[in-house]
Amino acid sequence: MNANEVQVGGDHYKSSLQHWDFVSQALCGCYLEGCITKYVSRWRKKNGKQDLQKAAHYLDKLYQEYLVHRCCSMKENQPDVISALALAGEFCVANNLDFVEEQIMINMVRWDSGEDLLEIKRLVNKLLEQ
Repeated sequence: MNANEVQVGGDHYKSSLQHWDFVSQALCGCYLEGCITKYVSRWRKKNGKQDLQKAAHYLDKLYQEYLVHRCCSMKENQPDVISALALAGEFCVANNLDFVEEQIMINMVRWDSGEDLLEIKRLVNKLLEQ
C-alpha cells in the first residue's frame, strides 16, 4: 500500500500532493524547514493559531542556527531551485493555501539569509494577526 493513501489520525493531509512529499522533494528533507511549512500548511485545518505559534518557534530556532553556523544546508543540497519552486506552487494549490501561506512556502524554498528568515517570520506573524 502507498504510504500517501494512509493517515494516522485526522484527514488534514489528504491532498494530491502531501506535505512530506513537498519536504522531501522541494526542501531536501530539512527538518526545521519541514516543521515550519507543516504548521503553516495545516493551521486552518487542525490546531489554528497554535500551529502558527509553533511555526514561529521553529523559525526562531532556524534563525538562531543560521546566526551560529551562517549556512543554509538546504541550499547546498538543492541543485534545482526552479523545480522546487514549481513543486511549492503545486503544493499550495493542492492544499488550498492562501496568498500569504503560499509566500511562506516559496520563501522557505529559496531562503539564503537571515533577512529572508525574518521576512518569513513577518509573514507568519501576519497570519497570527488574522
